Amino acid sequence: QHRCVCRDREGGALFDLPLPTGVCAMTVWDERVCALSADADSVTAFSAHTGEPLCCAPAGVYPRDLCVSRQGKFLAVAGGASGTVLLLDRDLRLLPPAGRRVRRMLPSARPAGLVRRGTGRY
Repeated sequence: QHRCVCRDREGGALFDLPLPTGVCAMTVWDERVCALSADADSVTAFSAHTGEPLCCAPAGVYPRDLCVSRQGKFLAVAGGASGTVLLLDRDLRLLPPAGRRVRRMLPSARPAGLVRRGTGRY
């Protein structure tokens, strides 16, 4: 089983936690570590200080990648088989797409990854 070890600035271990099965991407978001599981079709946020799970949410069908917005206000998840990009708030609740700057994709496109441009757009 894979593990995540977070360290402080001096290199000391803060926590060591087992990862959910099928983790395909991870990112740090303020005081959280977010892990995306393609096997469980979910994203889980852990405390960066204790390693305790904070919240978990569905992330589409076979999600592929995740990225924090430049301003740190939301998490974008590439939904894989569903062909969507989901936007989640800090509590991993789904945000409405209205007013969000997410580039349109072709109807047949299946997002396999996310790239954050310097403008903060995806």
